[in-house]
Formats: sequence, C-alpha cells, structure tokens
Amino acid sequence: MGGHARGAGLNGAPHAMLVNELIITAVTGTTTHGAPPRTDKRQAPPRRALPTGPLPGGIEAWITETPHTITGKFNVIPDAAVRLPELGIPVAFLELDRGTKTDVREVAGKLDNYKRYFDRTVQDGGQERLEVEVRYNAPQPEYGYSARRTVRPPVLFVLDRGTRGSRPRYSPEALEQRLKDLRNATREHWQGWAHEQEGVQYATYHGKIPVLGTTVERLREHGWQGPTWWRFGRAGWHSLTDALNDEPDWDLIAQRRQEREDQEEAEQKRAEKAKQDAELAKLRKVLLAARAHNDALHPCHTCRGPLGGAHDSEDELDENAHPDRLECPACDHQRRTTKGQPLILELPTPRALRRAEKNGPPEDDPWWQVRLLHAQRWPKHTRSDGETPYSMTQIPHGRSMPERR
Repeated sequence: MGGHARGAGLNGAPHAMLVNELIITAVTGTTTHGAPPRTDKRQAPPRRALPTGPLPGGIEAWITETPHTITGKFNVIPDAAVRLPELGIPVAFLELDRGTKTDVREVAGKLDNYKRYFDRTVQDGGQERLEVEVRYNAPQPEYGYSARRTVRPPVLFVLDRGTRGSRPRYSPEALEQRLKDLRNATREHWQGWAHEQEGVQYATYHGKIPVLGTTVERLREHGWQGPTWWRFGRAGWHSLTDALNDEPDWDLIAQRRQEREDQEEAEQKRAEKAKQDAELAKLRKVLLAARAHNDALHPCHTCRGPLGGAHDSEDELDENAHPDRLECPACDHQRRTTKGQPLILELPTPRALRRAEKNGPPEDDPWWQVRLLHAQRWPKHTRSDGETPYSMTQIPHGRSMPERR
C-alpha cells in the first residue's frame, strides 16, 4: 500500500485483488476472462488479449492507495492513480466500487474530498500553483491553473457487481442503474456550461472534475482504450482519451458555418434574382402596353414598320407615341444623325378634302390626320417663303415638342 503498484497480483482482500486485476489489464492489455481454461494449476491462468492493447507507461505509471493531503492529517486516498502523459493525461484517479455501500451518495461523497484536494495550492518557486500540478509535474495548460482554464484531473469510477455470500450483489440492470444514480449524485462536480455554435453543442468545464464511469465487465470486455467509459453528462460509451476530450468539433463547426454562409449567399442571390425578375416583368408589362398602343397607330412614314419601333429592339418605345409622330425611333435617329430635313407632309388636295369630308379619312393614307395638322400649322404660303419649319413630330422617344410660336 501507498506506493508503486510493483506487486500487483491476485492475492489479498477482494477489493485490493480487483484493483490489481484492473491494473494488470491496463498494463498488459490482457484479461483472464474469456481466456481458455487452465490445464496446469501450477501455471498462471491463461490470458486473453484485448483488442485495444495496453495503456502506455507500464507498471511504473501506477500507484495504489497513496494519501493525497488536503489539510493537516486529512487526506484523500484513491484506490489507484495513473500517469498517462503519452495520452495527454498527466494523472487520473481510480475509484473501485464493489457495492458495499448501499447508499450511492456515500460513494459520490468522495468527490467532495477530491475537489478539496484539487483546489489545494502550494508555493512553487515563488509562484502559487495547485498541489496536484506540482506533484504530478503537469504542464500548466493541462489542468488550467489559470483564470482561462481550470479543468481538474479526471476521476474514474469502476463499478463491480460485488458479492453477497455466493451470489452477485447486483444484477447487470441494477449495476447500470447504480451508475446512473452515481451520475445524478455527483452532478454538481462534473456538470459544465452548455454552448452551441452552428448547431454543434459542446460544454466548458471551468473548475469542474471530469467524472467517468464504467463497470468491471466492460473493462474486461473492451479494455481501457475501448468503448468502455461513460463521461457523465454525455451520451454513449467512449475510449479513455475520447471521453476526456473537451475540445469542440471545430472542423464540424467550420463546415456548418461554411454551409450556412453558402446557403445565405444562395438565398440572397435567389432574392436578388426574384427582385430583378419582378422588375423586368413590370417593365415588360409597360412595354407590351405601349406596344399595343403604338401598333394601333399609323406606321412609320419612312420604313413602314411599327411606329413604336421594331418589337424587342433596343430602341423600341416603352411609352405611348404621340399621335402626330411620323417616324419610328430608328428612322428618327437616322434622320437626326445625317442632319436630314424634318418631315412635313404634303398638303391635301381640295378634292381629297371634299372626299374625306363626305366619306371619312382615306383608307390609303394612314397619315391623314397628321397631314391635316401639318396643313393647319404650315399652310401653303408659309412653305413657299423658303423657311424650313421645325416638325413637332421629330423628337426622341416619341415625346412631342411644344408648338413653336
């Protein structure tokens, strides 16, 4: 007792023998359970190799029943402690429960003493540090001896069915319930603070003790690094290192964030496209209304095409053309570019006027009304004086110029 587990064997009290068996299982990666029967009693029992192999460090990594001073003569004495720096675990403490204490709260009460020990500070080189850090030579970031990170060393509870006479004390179902009761009774020591990023939930454990639970049967079946450990506060069974890993799944968070940003970008593009489509539809509706109006007017006097312009062309009018307009936008632009003379329709003959008065506008002259307007504004004597009048019809986009006075 109280030193390295050099003499770990199978002789002694049931509790100590079972602790020794757990250590041998960890050190050798083997177990006698499920192994072939022994044929020679003078030889050691055959051992079965576990799928996950041994823990690193060997027997030197273990100590058993060593007092850890809390204050004065008051100590906490774990059944065993193991140093696993190769796994990033400076020290972990083992507590075996064989069910001799009926009230599981008595077992849970051990964590009160562990917390007092974990909070104990000592002077080390003029610096105040936690005693457990100094004793086990743990790097400062490991157990967070700073305001930023103060996670404590883990405590591992291993529950056994125990014996009452020649029968097991607990059935497998009752042992599982006892493990759940132990979780509930120790909640104040292990429960952290829940967080969520991008739908990924995780917890932080400032000042809390990582508490793991399992059964002897699971250790015998899977080994120390198999799916053996239940981290109180989490779901499922994990390996020792996975159970003690408090880091959020940053890769998953980054993936979820990228997926969210991509989705938001896609939604924004869809919204912008929908807005553009709505605006285009509105403009199209205005264009079609103007096209219907302009197509009902007389054709272009120059090209004989639609007065509003060729359908779906760049210069098609998107508004109603004035009734006295004579050219489509393309012909009007061509005339202005070449500095051609404005259009003035010929005066109607007296005969044509009499016929129109009797029978209505001639069908072979779609520009009759504009011809009458030009005759009114530029009578014959005005045209003969050599002045070139400015046609009120030759303006961009079909808007009429105010009449010159």
